[in-house]
Amino acid sequence: MYNWILNMEQLDGNIEPFKQILSEDFVLNFSTAAQISSIEQLETWLNGTPLGLKQSSHFPENFSIKTL
Repeated sequence: MYNWILNMEQLDGNIEPFKQILSEDFVLNFSTAAQISSIEQLETWLNGTPLGLKQSSHFPENFSIKTL
């Protein structure tokens, strides 16, 4: 979780750190977009969002992990 937040706080368009965290069949629900379920969608979102996120704070909420 802390690695995720660190990567979100340092958004620079680099998708590689997120590939290490996410499983192949991930689904992300952000309040600013529809569901994101592919690396390509995440990359598009990350490259369009950094300026807005640099001005916000992030706190984990409704966090869950499913053990496979």
